[in-house]
Amino acid sequence: MSHKLNILSMKVRGLRNQNKRRAIFSYLKKQKATIFCLQETFFKREDEKIWSAEWGGKMYFSHGSEHSKAVCILVNPKSTYQLSIVETDTQGRYLIAKLSIEKTEFFLINIYAPNDYREQEQFIKMLSENIAAKTDVLKVIAGDWNTTLTQTDKYGGIPWKETAYRNSIIDLMEELGLQDIYRKLHPNAKSFTYETKNLKSKSRIDFFLVSNSIVSEVKRAEIRSSVAPDHKAIFLGIEVRRGLERGPGSWKFNNTLLDDENYKDLIRFIYPQIREKYKDVESKQLLWELIKMEIRAKTIKFSKSKRSEVKKRELTLQTKLEELDRKICNSTNIDLAQDVLEAYGAAKEGLKEIYDLRGKEAIFRSRTKWIEEG
Repeated sequence: MSHKLNILSMKVRGLRNQNKRRAIFSYLKKQKATIFCLQETFFKREDEKIWSAEWGGKMYFSHGSEHSKAVCILVNPKSTYQLSIVETDTQGRYLIAKLSIEKTEFFLINIYAPNDYREQEQFIKMLSENIAAKTDVLKVIAGDWNTTLTQTDKYGGIPWKETAYRNSIIDLMEELGLQDIYRKLHPNAKSFTYETKNLKSKSRIDFFLVSNSIVSEVKRAEIRSSVAPDHKAIFLGIEVRRGLERGPGSWKFNNTLLDDENYKDLIRFIYPQIREKYKDVESKQLLWELIKMEIRAKTIKFSKSKRSEVKKRELTLQTKLEELDRKICNSTNIDLAQDVLEAYGAAKEGLKEIYDLRGKEAIFRSRTKWIEEG
């Protein structure tokens, strides 16, 4: 048995005008979606009851100000899916919610990224930290990212180039196992979600990122015309099967790295640089979160490199063992066979060390799962 989960995301540039708000609500109800993610609503706390009554269903908010920011998630009034809030941003930049469909839980994140490059780095760091700490495997992130990921996603205007913020999103995708699902399904499409008034510049800055384990369940990823100014709507259709595979979990620090002298040297080297980078951060809590974010990123990179090296060494040792084994079996020279036996024993011991390390890592993962799940 499967269930349809259709999500529509759109930047609305303010909903405080009642006529515009009702027009937007009318448009949304025609889109046959289950969940709606809206950005830049200019919502204030006192608007909650009125807007919810006009919508006719549940609405969840991350508050901004009367003239800036604020995101919200609307549930189709006819839907029976259960949604609950996990985290809201005090600046109205993102909203993390948990969606339950029978026994399957999704985490839905609605984001509105800043367009000022000076704010983007802190935004992506805090978003990454909260997603990693407060969500599980199945994730869908929707919204206006205010950047493009590839050259294909931009037409006209200033020539496309990589930015630090764009690269931070790519790092986030790699770290959390996410994919740009529209580009996955439409690798060569020249489609855009934002256009300047003179049409000289177009870009795809609104997009969904979905967990790798959900990709095969996505049936549709579309860009749709909308009644909102400037931005088009984006649509995602997922078929939720019962018993959907969870896929790989979120990253956890492997404490076997604490026995690795190269890793310890790396942390000793980068820590002063991190402290210098954030020396102007006054909040101790924020500073601590930023330090953890930086160390985690370096640790993931180090671990991947180490795994790659170990895998290459394992393959080399296995090949060497096979060659030595053939020599031992086919040799009639006792002295030669003795030398080969010593080399064989050394290679076998090297392979054993690799499997011993993996055994420790397996014990660590088992303990982690036991602590988290009981």
